[in-house]
Amino acid sequence: MNIQSILAVTDLSAHGLRTVVRAASIAAVHGALLKIMYAPAAFAGPAEPDAARGLGAVCLEVAERFGILVKKVDDTRGRLDAPRRRHAGATSW
Repeated sequence: MNIQSILAVTDLSAHGLRTVVRAASIAAVHGALLKIMYAPAAFAGPAEPDAARGLGAVCLEVAERFGILVKKVDDTRGRLDAPRRRHAGATSW
């Protein structure tokens, strides 16, 4: 299997951060790019005021801990349609 990139979505809760760690471990095994995106819990409501800063900190920590390339998906409004449109037709999902 040739995994090139992984998108992990988190609400920055403990459960959401465990999801990011699992995605990071898979990315490390496959030498894949990890993209991390914030979304409010259950994709409901507006983004938390500190979401962008918190997401940036998570990206740095994960990159250092796993030695992988991490990209922060800057759409902190919690919408999944923006990354999907950018990568339409990509096979890395």
